[in-house]
Amino acid sequence: MPAVSFGLPVYNGERFLADTIQSILDQTYTDFEVIVSDNVSTDATLEVARRYAARDSRVRVVSQPRNLGAVLNFATVLREARGQYFAWVGAHDLYDRRWLEESVDVLDANPRAVLAYPWYGGVSLTGEELYRQAMSFETAGLSVLQRVAEVTRMRGGGSRIYGCFRREAMQRVRVHPCAWWDRLFLTSLAVHGEFIQIERVLWHRRHSTWGKTVDKAGLALSTLKHQLRTVHPGGKVPVYCRIPTLWHLACLGYDLAIAPPDHVYSLRRMAVAGYAMGKHLSRMKEQLRVEVALAFARDGTSQATSEAED
Repeated sequence: MPAVSFGLPVYNGERFLADTIQSILDQTYTDFEVIVSDNVSTDATLEVARRYAARDSRVRVVSQPRNLGAVLNFATVLREARGQYFAWVGAHDLYDRRWLEESVDVLDANPRAVLAYPWYGGVSLTGEELYRQAMSFETAGLSVLQRVAEVTRMRGGGSRIYGCFRREAMQRVRVHPCAWWDRLFLTSLAVHGEFIQIERVLWHRRHSTWGKTVDKAGLALSTLKHQLRTVHPGGKVPVYCRIPTLWHLACLGYDLAIAPPDHVYSLRRMAVAGYAMGKHLSRMKEQLRVEVALAFARDGTSQATSEAED
């Protein structure tokens, strides 16, 4: 079995997929597998993935029979994984050759850690570096409640979801197909262990709209619409997901206290669940206002279509 599994969910990623896969195959730490799950792409994504699978036995391709939506495709590659450690891969991002080696070193050296991630940067569509994000966040040495509180306050959950996880801990957390799913997942994961920061820029996210001026409220609304499009194929958003933050609270209660995947039931766990729900709601108040406004808008979310995958 490989020590590490990379899970690469992708939809219409033909343009950058080869660069991303190659940056993974070039890692200095070589004991890994790459699981590419194509979500019924309409371009040459599947052909690119299969070409790499034919060249390198570490690459495995899964072709979905229908569009699952972005988050269920993320769940698919996790379910297919076999490694002790696991990392989700953005289908347009670029990884430094030492990304995996340094991540594995951190997790090996910190048995209480469930997630390690480096600083990151941004590049344009043509590969020019746009910025370097050297902002640290970790929860080493904190209690369960302190970890939960810190994670609900953190910024940049969308970058940390692309870190390197201890897969055993991930199996104690559910992946829920809803908007802001990464923040929900990380809040639950914080109950099970520590997050560790690697203070080196070791990967780059690719941006198509960097530098465009968008007001804060407009950005929150456009981000929510994008997530609803990608998470729910065809724009068919279930009623319970139309206000995602309220659904998050139900998921936290269910996953941590009512029916935890690890089957650990205790008064302490119930208290942690209640604490996590309160902290999560407090942090998501602004998003909640945006969600309610969109849910009760005249056009609602019925116009959303699933055309991309983040």
